[in-house]
Amino acid sequence: MAAAAIARAGRSASYVFTRWQAVAKLEEFDPNRRVDNDKDLRWLTVGWNYYVRSNHRLKLMANYVFRWERSGERPNDMFMAQFQWFFL
Repeated sequence: MAAAAIARAGRSASYVFTRWQAVAKLEEFDPNRRVDNDKDLRWLTVGWNYYVRSNHRLKLMANYVFRWERSGERPNDMFMAQFQWFFL
């Protein structure tokens, strides 16, 4: 049995304003390109990063993800808040 052809594509962009960084990312996923079905996904992420320290070792991140499924709308958008600490 041959493996299914999987397609994943994405684009991202960011811009840094001193300690603030605006981010955006578009992702598309088709688990099986050989079949035209309703399993395709598209996600758009927008958010802000804040560098607490100017050496970029401590960062706060807040993102909102808009999710679209080909099979119909679902209330599954999400907000994410993260904390990153680089300590090496």
